[in-house]
Amino acid sequence: MAGAELGLAALSTGVFSAALAASTPWWPTDRAPPPHHVAPTAPHQPLTLLSLQPQTTAASAQLWNAANPELAVGAAATPFVLASDRVADRVRAVNCLTAAIYYEAGHESSGGQRAVAQVVLNRLRHPAYPKTVCGVVFEGSTRSTGCQFTFTCDGSLARAPTAAGWRRAQGVALAALEGQVDPEVGYATHYHADYVAPYWSPSLQKVATIGAHIFYRQPGGAGQAGTFAGRYLGGESDEGLRPAALDTAAFALEAAAVEPATPAPEPHQIVSEVADITVAKLDETLKAAPNSVPAKALKQPPVQDEGRTRLAMPRDSF
Repeated sequence: MAGAELGLAALSTGVFSAALAASTPWWPTDRAPPPHHVAPTAPHQPLTLLSLQPQTTAASAQLWNAANPELAVGAAATPFVLASDRVADRVRAVNCLTAAIYYEAGHESSGGQRAVAQVVLNRLRHPAYPKTVCGVVFEGSTRSTGCQFTFTCDGSLARAPTAAGWRRAQGVALAALEGQVDPEVGYATHYHADYVAPYWSPSLQKVATIGAHIFYRQPGGAGQAGTFAGRYLGGESDEGLRPAALDTAAFALEAAAVEPATPAPEPHQIVSEVADITVAKLDETLKAAPNSVPAKALKQPPVQDEGRTRLAMPRDSF
C-alpha cells in the first residue's frame, strides 16, 4: 500500500507490453528517460528496471509513476452493505474503516477518501484477503514482513485524531458500509503515495490518480469483477478496539470544544482506558441490556446535541 518500499524489481517485457508493441518508449517522448532506468533497444527485448537507490528523491519517484501508463478503470464495484447482527461487529467495522481513511487520506478530498474506503472493501471481497473490515485494515500489522496499510505499524495510531477530521472520515466510512460505491477506482486493491515508487507497482495495472494517491487493480482474472465474490464473515477482531479508542478520544475533544468549562480527559488516558475493554466485557454488557443499542443505530440521521451535530453511532460498544 502506501509503504515506503523503494526497490523496483527487474521486470519482463510484459509490464508495459502495450507501449513496447507500438515500438515506442514507455516514457513521455518530450523528455529524457527517468533516472536509474534502462531504455529498451528493441520492441521485444526485455525491459530492465534497475533498483531505485535509497537516496531516490520524491521528484524522481513522481516522474517514474507518471511514466507508468494509466489504463481504463473498468466497471465500478458492486455495492457493499455490512451485514451483521452484532453491534460489536458493526461498530468495530466502522471504526477500523474510519481509521484507515483518516490516517491514510486525512488531507485528501472527499473523493480521495472514498477511494481509500473502496480499496478496503474491494480487498474484503477478494479471495486473497481477510473477510472482515478490521482484518483487511490491520493485516500484517504484527508481522515482521510488514503491514498492508502503513498507519497500522508506523506509530500513527499513537497520534490522537482531530475531532473534525475523524468525523469527516467517519461519514465516508458509514456511507461506504451502507452501499456507496466509488466508481473512480473500480476494483482497485492497491494504492500508494505519488512520492514513492513501490517495487510492486509495475506488476499491477494503474487505473486512477486521485490527489496524492495512485490506484491499481490486479492484472488478468484476479482484477475482474467475478473474482470479487467474497462474503463478509463477521467476528471483527480485537484490533477494532484500537480505533474505537481513537473514536472515543475524538468525541471527548469535540465535547471539550463545545463545553470548555468541563475539563476533558487527556487523549492518551482515554486510549489507555478504552484499550482495556475486552470482547467478553462487551458481550456481557450486551446480554445484560440487549435493547440498549438499537439494531439500526448506524442508519439513523445525525443527532442534534447541545448545538453540535454528531453521527448517531452507539457508544461504549467496541
